[in-house]
Amino acid sequence: MPESPRWLAANGRADEAEKILSAIEAEAARKATLPAVAGRGPAQESPGAVWRLFQPPYLARTLLGSLLHIVVGFSLYGFIGWLPTFMVKGGHSVVSSLGYTTVMALGGPVGSLIGLVLADRLGRRLSIVCSSIAAAALGIAYPYMPDGVALAGVGFLLITAIYMMLATGFAMHVPELYPTRYRLRGTAICATSGRIATALVQYVVVAIFAWQGPTGVLTTLAGILVFQAVVFLVFGFETKGRSLEDASAVTDAEAARQSPMARRPADLGA
Repeated sequence: MPESPRWLAANGRADEAEKILSAIEAEAARKATLPAVAGRGPAQESPGAVWRLFQPPYLARTLLGSLLHIVVGFSLYGFIGWLPTFMVKGGHSVVSSLGYTTVMALGGPVGSLIGLVLADRLGRRLSIVCSSIAAAALGIAYPYMPDGVALAGVGFLLITAIYMMLATGFAMHVPELYPTRYRLRGTAICATSGRIATALVQYVVVAIFAWQGPTGVLTTLAGILVFQAVVFLVFGFETKGRSLEDASAVTDAEAARQSPMARRPADLGA
């Protein structure tokens, strides 16, 4: 993958940045005429310590990104990964359970493609909210579906909704939360939170399954998805159609909500 032109320019490698940017512009120009470039001064970005991501004004963004990774991890490895086991425990044969899960798994690529399209139409925030609510509703309905087309169809739609949320959040929204100097580390911290939760959720799923069966696991999944939808609806913000500098900039109002000291210019994003 090519290096970030913003990072190259900020580190004195303007020729390399110009070469990569020219290639990006040439590819984009084949789809539509590019707008005129607005003149602006060179971006000045000072190095940032990783601990700044756990302090205002970036803390709220780190928590939002981590929540998304944790919920997607629970959805993928707490439900989809255990789905064949759930179905066998529910009375299905190994052969039939693998057939069902194979059909349902097709929702992965379908949901990813839908998510990438809707993210630029509805926006990142609304796409995450809608896909979370849809996955929660389908998760509650899934245990009550009869065998056959209904069970496979609802399972397919459930996995489609989960992957819509994954594509929108992982590929687009989380990286857009941070300015260039923090983007890689911020995204990595959110992903690490999700991986840690994924390692722990296996024990939680086994305990819930032993207590309430698949219905308990899916009810828990639905509750977590609804919680995520509410959090993004109330505290999330839209990055669709905005430049990376604008989308990742921390506004004075946002900084003030987290800490009075965060209003200082030195604490604002790029």
